[in-house]
Amino acid sequence: VANIENDAFQISARELDLSNNIFGSISGCPMLSLSPTPECIPDSAQYDYEDSSTQYRVVADTTFRLENNEFGQFNLPILKFPGSEKVPLGSLRINSNKIDCDCSSVVDLVEFLDYEQPGTETNLGEFVLKNEFFTSSVCKEASTADKTLMEFSRENIEHTEKGAVCKKRPNKK
Repeated sequence: VANIENDAFQISARELDLSNNIFGSISGCPMLSLSPTPECIPDSAQYDYEDSSTQYRVVADTTFRLENNEFGQFNLPILKFPGSEKVPLGSLRINSNKIDCDCSSVVDLVEFLDYEQPGTETNLGEFVLKNEFFTSSVCKEASTADKTLMEFSRENIEHTEKGAVCKKRPNKK
């Protein structure tokens, strides 16, 4: 996908799967209108094959997957997903996403995770989504072994009284 803009996905479904994609340019909050929607499904314990009336008594949980994607650029608003409050925490699957690890684009995520309290500005599901993204994502430019976003952050971001900031690197001559 070459370009995604604000509010790009206006989808309502029980299972939302944004996996195995390559995203180029992203602006705004593309997942803002994703709406996980639980639905009633037949209760297999009550289903009688001889009777033609199906009993819809079970509400199926929603799921959300954001796995194995490659992001051409990253910024914190990409992960704004208010619909995550409708997904049980065990059904949020965030794993193995690749981003360009650039200090200036990652520092907001680090600061958010360090200083935000779940439930204040964002719902718990959105906080967990951002935390899982941070702990499971890898840097695209890792030359040998996969360097995780968390490892990159430890090496390149420091915490000061002003919050998280990019470490100053000595100039190479």
